[in-house]
Amino acid sequence: MSQNSNEANIVEPVLVCPYNPSHQILRSRMQYHLVKCQKNHPSTEKVICPFNATHRIPRPELQYHIATCPERRIVEEQKYVTQDESVDSVDGNKPGLVPYYMPRVPPCEENWDDFHGKGYDPATLTIKKPILRNLPGATKSERKKFRLMERRRVQMLSSGEIVEDEQSDQSIISSENIRRPKWDSAMAQTLRLGMGRGTISADCRR
Repeated sequence: MSQNSNEANIVEPVLVCPYNPSHQILRSRMQYHLVKCQKNHPSTEKVICPFNATHRIPRPELQYHIATCPERRIVEEQKYVTQDESVDSVDGNKPGLVPYYMPRVPPCEENWDDFHGKGYDPATLTIKKPILRNLPGATKSERKKFRLMERRRVQMLSSGEIVEDEQSDQSIISSENIRRPKWDSAMAQTLRLGMGRGTISADCRR
């Protein structure tokens, strides 16, 4: 009960907006208010104090405000140090500071870019495993033949038989007979022009 009463007695100070004196803003909300109120008064020549961003001063009064700003003391205390703090200790470090040493990294002789071993070959590894493979880029008959060979290979592996290295995919493709392209003669192309337009008479064919 006493804690709540103490919190109720604490009253946050109210500040006057530098752009509009009729605006009474809490100190904790002044920074948010100035961002909005500054947009509503673009013609007002106000400059920001270098010690406190909530201080908006007319430009002719800036130098006087900098000399008398109450926030100046806080900034100068952080900027300057006393004589005792500037004196170095015996070990060369300032008092109260932990000495810092650069870590020593051991030389690394390993370079993954210089690896000259044998690369990964999925075809060699899957030939001894019961996995159905595909034959990309092949015709329908070539894929059908390859699927039959794959089923036979998987059955042999499942029964415990030893599978010899089969022919490569390229040999399967090359074993198929290549069809000759079909070329229409000039006469056949001429006769095809009449399709859908009636029958060409015998005189036209002569």
